Amino acid sequence: MCGIAGIIDSEKKPLNDNVEAMMAMQCHRGPDDEGVFSDDEVTLGHVRLAVLDLSPSGAQPMSTPDGRYTIVHNGEVYNYLELRQELEDIGAGPFRTQTDVEVILRAFATWGPACLDRFIGMFSFAIWDRVNRSLFCARDRFGIKPFYYAEHQGRVLFASELKALFRAGVPRRPNQAIIYEYLTWGYYEHSDQTFFADVKQLLPGHSLTIKADGAICRRQYYTLADHVEQSTPAGEVEAAARLLDLMQDAIKLRLRSDVSVGITLSGGLDSSTLLALTNAASGTANVELFSGIFENPNYSERPWIEAMAAETHQAVNFSVMHEEDVWTRFDRIMWHQEEPFGGVPTMAWAALFETAQHRDVTVLLEGSGLDDMLGGYRKYHLAFLDETSRGDSETFERELSGYTVAWGVEREAALREVQQVRVGTSLSMALDGSRPVRPECLAPEFAAAGSPRPVFPAPFQSRLKNMMYQEFLFTKVPRSLRFQDRNSMAFSREARSPFLDHRLVEYCFGLPDTLAIHNGSVKYLLRVAMKNLLPDVVRTAPKRSVQTPQREWLAGPLRSQVESVLQSSTFASRGIFDVGKVQETYQRYCAGDQANSFYVWQWVNLEAWFRMFIDPTEVTAPIR
Repeated sequence: MCGIAGIIDSEKKPLNDNVEAMMAMQCHRGPDDEGVFSDDEVTLGHVRLAVLDLSPSGAQPMSTPDGRYTIVHNGEVYNYLELRQELEDIGAGPFRTQTDVEVILRAFATWGPACLDRFIGMFSFAIWDRVNRSLFCARDRFGIKPFYYAEHQGRVLFASELKALFRAGVPRRPNQAIIYEYLTWGYYEHSDQTFFADVKQLLPGHSLTIKADGAICRRQYYTLADHVEQSTPAGEVEAAARLLDLMQDAIKLRLRSDVSVGITLSGGLDSSTLLALTNAASGTANVELFSGIFENPNYSERPWIEAMAAETHQAVNFSVMHEEDVWTRFDRIMWHQEEPFGGVPTMAWAALFETAQHRDVTVLLEGSGLDDMLGGYRKYHLAFLDETSRGDSETFERELSGYTVAWGVEREAALREVQQVRVGTSLSMALDGSRPVRPECLAPEFAAAGSPRPVFPAPFQSRLKNMMYQEFLFTKVPRSLRFQDRNSMAFSREARSPFLDHRLVEYCFGLPDTLAIHNGSVKYLLRVAMKNLLPDVVRTAPKRSVQTPQREWLAGPLRSQVESVLQSSTFASRGIFDVGKVQETYQRYCAGDQANSFYVWQWVNLEAWFRMFIDPTEVTAPIR
């Protein structure tokens, strides 16, 4: 895990100082080493977090023996040992290091861009070809690792973080279109646009080639829907066995490390599955556990976490977040996130990685992804019910009954919720059914300039599959991945996501809906697969919505700070909000209208973003 940066300038100006400044802005991503490579039109920079082959031979930029190709890489290709053997068998060796980076480099030299199809992992890299005078860049299939780029004053610049681009002179102008979509629909991280008008992100599953003259050619090399095989397994036992095999292999690959490995643990099924399978794969229960929790027992996962830890005889490093931590940590988290982020839960996760840093645990496995592949949320359950209602009435009544038990609602209320999904009125709802945004509080002029609601691909016949596809590729998961990358790298930690292994994702999206949700049980096949591997109290527990005290905090102990922001002259000067409606809506919120707090967080977070990244005359040293 590292930070990369680079500039292509057709005028062949010396750019080492610029790239070194970009590297300095990303020093937290790579505290172990740094390096620069220059060749006429191109300058590449790298800051290293050493995880594989800790010796100096693993340093980057790294070149092939003949000097034709030079790489800077961020991430890990976990099947590098298998690829290395394959390359050696066809005479593409010998290798000089024990890194995955050299394997990526030799794979590109051997197979060209087609090498991307062979990689299992998370990556963003750039490879300079000094013969063809071109830079080949690629980002992993699901965008676990970031890659930003911009065209400015005849140059093309790229980096792992936005701040590095600004340090090299790229303007910091707000992207009004994305701000509108964020405030109106709650969408962000759903396209190649960022909150900055002059910067784009390379989309997941895409590559781009930059010629020495600055010409850019973009290509999509991977589409999830094209790799999903719609098939009905012989039975749920066989399907569960295949699911278990894929999860086990994904975890085994991600345990490859020359530094210490830990696990982030919540009290839910997914992270408990991760813990059980990791302990089995490593042959030990000595992997350190880390969890971010809240002191308030109404929002604490501690009882379920401790129950799972006790089952495996492992201790947990708890990071407890209190209300006063919000403002004391806010600037640092905002600095590293660079764009508006998810709220108090994101800040709690940051504290977890800080604890891991103190414990000197460099790599942490985390369990995200399964909810959006196996129908783990209430909105998915409703989509499943809607489709089931179009079949035989007996099946629908059985599944409806299961839904009422799983989510604790009456039958008539459940029927109304199904109807909302059917007519699309729940599209703007949060996972718990509440409304997270308040577009009626936008200034009329700003709202009038907004574009229509984005339309996302729907490649499947299943309503459930299409809803999960949107969340997995365009909305929920991309946001979580950005939050996680910035939080972990802020403390020089590497986060790995075994359940985002593309082989596992493709398999889950090809399963029948009835193996995702069955008899009122979400993630049904996972529960079958983990029988005898997890205690039933964990394996069969109903899905719990992850809640935080953010609602109470924004209306209570943090009220004065929120009002200070919403009543400020800078907030009013943006031309984005109808300030009177904002303050009126916030007063109603404080009086008890607290079904959802995200829109309040949006207002405060967006203003903080303006103050940190748009208003200052320049972006200077990192906030620590």
